[in-house]
Amino acid sequence: MFGQTIESILGKVEGATAALVVGMDGFIIEQRTIGGEVLALEAIAAEAAGFIRHLEGTFRNLNLGTLGESHFKTDRFFLLTQRITPDYFICLVMAADGNFGRGRFELRKAKSLLEKEFVV
Repeated sequence: MFGQTIESILGKVEGATAALVVGMDGFIIEQRTIGGEVLALEAIAAEAAGFIRHLEGTFRNLNLGTLGESHFKTDRFFLLTQRITPDYFICLVMAADGNFGRGRFELRKAKSLLEKEFVV
């Protein structure tokens, strides 16, 4: 299910390069890539997880609630994340000129599908 869901995102989002399901420990559970861009996905996953953990601690201290989604933009890429459960998130890497709104929409849809897979 993970693979099909993230492949679907890559097929629907213009500019998408990679989609990953990641644990909060930074380890990749499932990943798919498209195109010829070579990215250090393991490092991206680990750094994204660390950043999310840091932000959540800050938000908790400020009584702002739990982080659901985040996005970061560089001159070359967007990095979008969507929390699936407290222990997992999905990450989309896309070109800076890609369809950001569609990426956010597809990640929210994926969350609905994937969160059922993590329920025990």
